[in-house]
Amino acid sequence: MSNLYCVLKIKDKQYFVTEGDIVKTHPITIEEPIQILLLRDNAETYLGDPVVENGGVEISVIGVNRIKTDVRRYKSKSRYRKNKSHSQEFSILKIIKIGSKLKGVNITVIKEDEETKEVLVKKTAEKEVKEVKEVKVDTLGFSTRIITALTKNKINTVSQLADLSKDQIIALDGLGKKSAEEILNKLGK
Repeated sequence: MSNLYCVLKIKDKQYFVTEGDIVKTHPITIEEPIQILLLRDNAETYLGDPVVENGGVEISVIGVNRIKTDVRRYKSKSRYRKNKSHSQEFSILKIIKIGSKLKGVNITVIKEDEETKEVLVKKTAEKEVKEVKEVKVDTLGFSTRIITALTKNKINTVSQLADLSKDQIIALDGLGKKSAEEILNKLGK
């Protein structure tokens, strides 16, 4: 057994923890009181009356998850069957540091790095742009004549249509001046 351990009271439940332990508890907030009932620091043991005053614990909240619980009831020969379920949240805590030199319980929330968020935002923006360009031409609300002319010229997506210049759109087979103007108005060219 390690020389550093303590007993924490979190929402009326007690947990025996050492440094590096991961604990699942009821959902907690940063303002929620976590009490230290017992603390062992190398050769010294501090027993709380009711709480340890000269010691502390550093805790980080890794995440909050849900567990779905199914409850099934069944009675034979009476056709009674009930299925109920509920989702219960729980917090995942990691014990970073235990010591008599720390004061109280310090709770920190682990968040994603700003760089990771920026990369994720860029990827989602690129994905949205791709999705916009992959939209079929018939969803833009053109008349049947324009849609038929575009499909005959093998232009099926908005990206293919946006790549064409004004002169190329006017020169497409089956499109007149008014049809070309309608396409250019929709594209904003």
